[in-house]
Amino acid sequence: MPMRKITLLITLLFCLTLTGSTALSQTNIQVYLPLIANLDTSAWLGPDGGSVVAVALDPQNPETVYAGTWGRGVFKSVDGGASWLPATNGLDNLYIQSLAVDPLVPSVLYAGTYKDGMYKSLDGGQSWFAINTNIQAEAIVYTIAIDRSDSNYIYIGTRGISNNGEPPWNGVAYRSTDGGANWEKMITSLGGRDAQDWVYSLAVHPIYPSRVYAAGHGTGPFRSVDRGDTWLFIGDDTVDDSGRAIAADPHSVSPIVLYYGVWHGAGIYKSTDGGNNWEHHQSGLWGTKIYQIAMDPQVRDTLYLATFTTGVIKSIDGGEEWKRMGLDGTGIFSLVINPLNSQTVYVGTSNDGIYRSDDGGTTWYHRQSGLQASSVTGLVVDPNNPSRIFASLNGGGVMQSTDDGDTWVDMNIGLLDKAVRGLALDPLHPYLYALTYSTGLYRCDLSSGTAWVPVSIALPEPSLASQQAASLLPGMEPDEEVPSGADEIQSVALLDIAFAPSAPNTAYLGTEGGGVYYSLDGGISWAPTGLTNTTAWSLAVDPVNAQQVYAATNVAGYLPRSSNGGASWEIFETPQVIFNSLAFSPTAPSTLYAGTDGGVYTYTTSGGWQLAGLAGIPIRVIAPDPQNPGIIYAGTDSGAYLSTDDGKTWQPGPLELNGWGVQAITFDPQNKHVVYFNTTVHGILRIYH
Repeated sequence: MPMRKITLLITLLFCLTLTGSTALSQTNIQVYLPLIANLDTSAWLGPDGGSVVAVALDPQNPETVYAGTWGRGVFKSVDGGASWLPATNGLDNLYIQSLAVDPLVPSVLYAGTYKDGMYKSLDGGQSWFAINTNIQAEAIVYTIAIDRSDSNYIYIGTRGISNNGEPPWNGVAYRSTDGGANWEKMITSLGGRDAQDWVYSLAVHPIYPSRVYAAGHGTGPFRSVDRGDTWLFIGDDTVDDSGRAIAADPHSVSPIVLYYGVWHGAGIYKSTDGGNNWEHHQSGLWGTKIYQIAMDPQVRDTLYLATFTTGVIKSIDGGEEWKRMGLDGTGIFSLVINPLNSQTVYVGTSNDGIYRSDDGGTTWYHRQSGLQASSVTGLVVDPNNPSRIFASLNGGGVMQSTDDGDTWVDMNIGLLDKAVRGLALDPLHPYLYALTYSTGLYRCDLSSGTAWVPVSIALPEPSLASQQAASLLPGMEPDEEVPSGADEIQSVALLDIAFAPSAPNTAYLGTEGGGVYYSLDGGISWAPTGLTNTTAWSLAVDPVNAQQVYAATNVAGYLPRSSNGGASWEIFETPQVIFNSLAFSPTAPSTLYAGTDGGVYTYTTSGGWQLAGLAGIPIRVIAPDPQNPGIIYAGTDSGAYLSTDDGKTWQPGPLELNGWGVQAITFDPQNKHVVYFNTTVHGILRIYH
């Protein structure tokens, strides 16, 4: 990568007094000196985006937009999403579940977090403070609803810490009558004393504020007519009980019209009498899992659905018919409509940032410059053009930069799954490979364009665990009912690809639950090895023997090794740890490094396994520097460590990484001083070392 330089202009004023010459008694002389200063400092490069779980607008100035992200806190835009800045001062928890703007005092904001309760801001997000008086410990706040007539009345739906797969669930809905200073319980056992269900969605009727509605997770819809003092179940045997969203039509006064959305794929239920009776609407919605319902504040009978995998869906006739409005395959967490111009709509997505539409959802475009919350899973630097960088995102597909990471553009033509686990460059050809979670392997010929073509591999059907891993979303516990997504998951997830250094046409592919595959033609065709029905999330090929390969699995003490190109595998004695990442030493090819859940280990055939350091610390990725002998980086869930003596001693890595999970480390092949760290929620950090 070329060094960044700056030329400084220095203007010098000389006062010259020349004897016998009054014309030159004072002279301004400008001297231009090309002074060079190397600005080789660390930088966060993006790409922009990430998981935006909640979006909220200032009702009086809708160009002011707030985005609650999964892991990076709250961001704020004052130009309709064109640019974003962090608004996290005072937030002790950056995993945001819900967000709301006070409808009467829009400088007041509320943020519900994942397991840290509620926060409030009085200055438009510049600073935050906790407001958890009487709220249960480690509360997950799924929903916030504010009374438009008296914004001191706030309602929230929470879940507590007993998430063990069995009741009680500790689902509690609270009410505050003093702007969040104090909270009181409204609902503690929607499904009965043993179930103690929780509320995913709350809605206050915009005309009749005494009427509050709740969508129970496993019990269906409820109604209060006294601002939450008492609650009545308003479902019946015909109404699906997997409530996820509820909304009151702002245009309905008498009768009151309600919409109730569910998670089991049964569509929408509509009531035209305030919840006493329900009609089931499925036309165009069969199989749709609904996150949120948004009512158009200006146009009657127009409403939108934010869905799990079918993008944005819209109805213009009060739910009789529905039309898909794009972003198919993207999880839509949140949807908000500009109250002054309802053609403008924002959506927050699962790992694909924030989109805006200015034509009622007909077309969408990213609106997220500066919103750095992306989960970057892989990075490749073009060896022929070091200013060109490719990055894979968990939910955002693949992006490329041609200016050292200053700007990024999508590179997703032909890519059917934007949940990309990693990238790899063919050592012999200009082929870039992308590993996806659900639709297999893709190849892009960089010499001819940026489109992707699928690589045919006879992969097995995914296991239930693989489906759940691909479906798990912010705020969802592994013990919670997770949709299998069997209709979307087409193959097992691909986790790692490794080319043999001594024979670059030989490559190995690790999968989740499907074992290891091999290729002898540089990745064009693949076949299974003898290791099947296994999760192999990191592979290492011996630098001098392409037939010897190691596979890190998800079982403690289980590290299969093959000495014949994968035809057969042997199990040899290892420490009783889970191996997360494998890499051979570039200076001692017979030494294998392993990042494990119990520190860094090394292995040699003569000395066996040895603990190399960082004992007890889970290491997610281990990366020896191929161009700087002795340097090794170890990435963790909260930063990185550095060794400058082949792992004998360790010290903290870049301070910028403190608190951020590292999931991949890449060295620039053209500049031995440049290292890239891919993080789980903060994009890419580039450092010079």
